[in-house]
Amino acid sequence: AMALPRDLVFVIDTSGSMAGESIRQARDALQAGLDTLTPRDRFNVIQFNSQTHSLFMQPEVATGNNLARARQYVDRLRADGGTEMAPALSRALEGGGETEDGARVRQVIFITDGAVGNEAALFRQIRQQLGNQRLFTVAIGSAPNRHFMREAARWGRGTYTAIHSPSDVDGPLQALFSAMESPVLTDIGVNWPGQKAGQESFPRRPGDLFQGEPLIHVVRGVPAMGQLEVSGRLPGGRDWTRTLDLQQAAPATGLHRHWAREKIDSLEDEAKVTGREPDKAGLTELAVQHGLMSAYTSFVAVDSTPARSSEAPMESDSLPTLLPAGSQAGMLRYPQTATSAPLLIALGLVGLMFSLAIVLLQRRAFS
Repeated sequence: AMALPRDLVFVIDTSGSMAGESIRQARDALQAGLDTLTPRDRFNVIQFNSQTHSLFMQPEVATGNNLARARQYVDRLRADGGTEMAPALSRALEGGGETEDGARVRQVIFITDGAVGNEAALFRQIRQQLGNQRLFTVAIGSAPNRHFMREAARWGRGTYTAIHSPSDVDGPLQALFSAMESPVLTDIGVNWPGQKAGQESFPRRPGDLFQGEPLIHVVRGVPAMGQLEVSGRLPGGRDWTRTLDLQQAAPATGLHRHWAREKIDSLEDEAKVTGREPDKAGLTELAVQHGLMSAYTSFVAVDSTPARSSEAPMESDSLPTLLPAGSQAGMLRYPQTATSAPLLIALGLVGLMFSLAIVLLQRRAFS
C-alpha cells in the first residue's frame, strides 16, 4: 500500500532531569526517526528545557542537506536546565495540522522523561491546539511520568512507547517508526447498524491505520445483524469505504474487558476536558464488573502467614537512597530530613554565654 506524505515534528526534552543515559537514548531515538524520512516528507526538530529552540522556523522538506543539518543539531543536544514543556507544545502544535494540499498527515513525536507537575494544564493545551495532528509519545529513562504520556498519546490518536534501558532502545523504536512512516488510511469512520449516536462505540477518536496493523473498534449493545460500514481516506486523498456483513462475524470471548477499558478511559478524558470530577462510583462499578484496574480499583494479594513471631528480635540496617537508573550523581536533590541541629544548639548556647558575659562586664563598668 502507498503511504501518505508526512509533516513529522520531533520534540525532545533536554532538561536537567534527562542528563546521563536518558539524553543519550533520546539522541539515538531522534537519529532513528530521521532515518525514516523520505523526500516526500517535511520535518522539524524542537528541543526544550528552560527555553524552546527549533532547528527550522517551520517544517522543511527532508532533503539530504536538511537531514545533514538535523543530524549535527541532534548530536550537539545536551541536557541542562528546567522543564518548560508548554512553549514547546505550542510551537510543535501550531497550525493544528492543516496542510495546504489536504493530503498530508502531520505527526508530532514527544521524546521525554515526562517529569512534569502541571499535567492538567498540559492536557488542556493539547486538546485545544492538537487539531488534526497525531501525537506520539516516547518515554525515556527509568522513572517517566507514564500516566501523562499514555493519556496524551491516547487523546492525540497516536501511540505510547516506553524505553526502559539502553538495550531496549532499538526494538520498540524500530516498530514505532516503521509504523509511523506507513499511514495507509486516515480520517477513519465506523458506522455500526442501529447504533445510537455512538454512545457505546470506542475509540471515539480513531487514529490512523498503519501498514501491517489491525483496525480495532469495539461496540456494545448492537445485535450481530446488518451491515457495518468502515470509511477512510487513502494516500492521494481518495475516499475508501467497505461494508461487512455482521451475520458472518465469528464469536469471541473477552471483548467485554476491551470495551470496558475503552469506556473507563473515555469517561476519565471527558471529566478532564469539562473540568469536572470523575464519576468515581460509575468508574468503580465498571472496573469491578469487568475485573479491571482503574484509578479507584486495584488487585492486592495479602499473605496472612506471619513472616516472624512477635517475640523474635528485630535487626536494623542502613539502606542507601537510590537514584533512578541512568541518572548522574548530584543530578537530583532530595529533601534533607536530618539536620545538624545538635551542633547548631551548641553554637547558640556558646553565643548566649558570650552575650551574658558582655552584659555582666558592662554592668560592672557602670557600677
